[in-house]
Amino acid sequence: WTFSWLGGILRLGSRRALEQTDLYDLQVEDATAYNSAKLAAAWKREQIRRPGKGIFLRAFHSAYGRYFWETGLFQVVNTTLMFANPILINTLVKYLSGEVKLS
Repeated sequence: WTFSWLGGILRLGSRRALEQTDLYDLQVEDATAYNSAKLAAAWKREQIRRPGKGIFLRAFHSAYGRYFWETGLFQVVNTTLMFANPILINTLVKYLSGEVKLS
């Protein structure tokens, strides 16, 4: 939950240009090869299940399950708040200036 692990890399980066060997290795679950194989296997199962009519969203659900949907939900909330913020601020400014009365 903190970025304390980043201190060593930042210190090294302030002294010289970082190289690939200076960076930490990814966890296995975060590696591209692992995730592409996982998704490819789920897609293959989906194509076997429904030949010619596989649903990619179902393959994503099969591969990543709850994590996929939770991340999607957070992204929807984030996008909604990004659009709602200026609208709410505009309404608040108009209310405080007396242009609009909230009922």
